[in-house]
Amino acid sequence: MSDANPLPLPPSARLLSTSAGSRYLGLGEDGRLLSQYAELGLIPTVRLGGVASKRPRVLFDVRDLDAFIDAMKAAGSVDALLGNTPAVTPAKDE
Repeated sequence: MSDANPLPLPPSARLLSTSAGSRYLGLGEDGRLLSQYAELGLIPTVRLGGVASKRPRVLFDVRDLDAFIDAMKAAGSVDALLGNTPAVTPAKDE
């Protein structure tokens, strides 16, 4: 067996709750910012719960969080990932 291809982690070891995913990314404890990124479609989520579940549990895959970090580094900011450009105010000639 080659060391280059380690055994994959079990799915439960790769999935993090919103607060754990937020801590993993260094965004703080409450997870609101991570939830907003997920709502914008920047980070995929796994939803657990029945069809009639009013509040399904939202989990994040560590591999998706790592890909988000790489995309942020490449783009430079969340605004760049979304395609937003900062407003530029023209300089006043005095």
